[in-house]
Amino acid sequence: YLTESLVPQFNARDKIIKLFDHLASKKIENPRIIHSFPHLTKSIAAAKESGSTAAIYASSSHPKHVQSLLTEERRRLDINSATKLDERVLEGFTLADYILYLNEYSKKTFIQHGVPEERLLKVGPLAADLDTYNICPGDHPNEQFVVVSVANMNELKGIHYLVKAWKQLEIPDAKLILCGTMNDAVA
Repeated sequence: YLTESLVPQFNARDKIIKLFDHLASKKIENPRIIHSFPHLTKSIAAAKESGSTAAIYASSSHPKHVQSLLTEERRRLDINSATKLDERVLEGFTLADYILYLNEYSKKTFIQHGVPEERLLKVGPLAADLDTYNICPGDHPNEQFVVVSVANMNELKGIHYLVKAWKQLEIPDAKLILCGTMNDAVA
């Protein structure tokens, strides 16, 4: 049984990732390339041991840079909680032959933290074609203006800024839809 004081310390997502990584690492049989997220370190290491090339996906900036941004944002929001690096993520990037990044800003942070440029490969940006998806309010007067934000809503995603700006816009008959997990700091 989990007591109430232990519940916040139990992270089901983390346990599932660790279990998946453990099981997957046992099934890896000499792939030529492994494309992975950085926290799947057992799988990356198993593939590397069999001679594979590891291409690791960086969904953001270097983890140490993200940690400094999160610390600063928590200070701005007067949130008293420490930011802890996931050591598995750092290990995954260390094991990687190549780090796949989305934009020049992310690339710069990896270089600043000692990753050689020849290990960095650009795969982004991820973006919508604005010629295909016309999103300007007022262009379609018979349609409701709807904005959807899909994210892991923590302090760094700026959801609190989005909500504040949304209220200031005062667009009649508009709808803001937030999808994703939300931590207590932004709730």
